[in-house]
Amino acid sequence: FMAWGNASIASINRQIRPAIMATIAFVVIIFSITHTSAAYATAGLGLAAWVLISSITAFIKRPQFKNLPMCMAHAGVGVFVAGVVGVG
Repeated sequence: FMAWGNASIASINRQIRPAIMATIAFVVIIFSITHTSAAYATAGLGLAAWVLISSITAFIKRPQFKNLPMCMAHAGVGVFVAGVVGVG
């Protein structure tokens, strides 16, 4: 978790690097499967993956019950985005 306005760029980079790497890997795999005809869908699924992976990473870093509702809510947003992209 980062303090609003108090975290340094190096600290932010170090904390979000695993989620960025996993999201990039996910987008590359999806893009290679769907090819260029579904670039917007790939971007939408990448956004959904980013939200899901970030919420899972946040809960893994601080597995306390008080963080669970926030992480589940963000994961729900990720699932919602994936559903909207999948239907559209």
